[in-house]
Amino acid sequence: MPSISELEVFALTGIVASGENAYAVPIFEEVEKLVETSRELSLASLYVTLDRLQKKGFVRSWYSEPLKERGGRSRRYFELSASGTKALKEALLPMRRTLRVLNSFVKESTQ
Repeated sequence: MPSISELEVFALTGIVASGENAYAVPIFEEVEKLVETSRELSLASLYVTLDRLQKKGFVRSWYSEPLKERGGRSRRYFELSASGTKALKEALLPMRRTLRVLNSFVKESTQ
């Protein structure tokens, strides 16, 4: 399975956090909550990342019907594929292990 970058992990997490409302703007807002404030992120870089994730087979996208309030424009929605879910879980394994070690360390330090 291809590896995924930190930004791809954030984008996949943003999709999950956005739920059924997973189009670019809500995904971007979720990713902004996750990344460090010092890191620059643009909507354009998110689109590039989402396209790359789709080419890898980690996400699927589709367009909504044109929306009246947006002047007839459609929204592009995203969801994780089974392989995207697997890739995200695998990418998070080292972080989970790190948290277990740190939690153990903190418990030992406070005793």
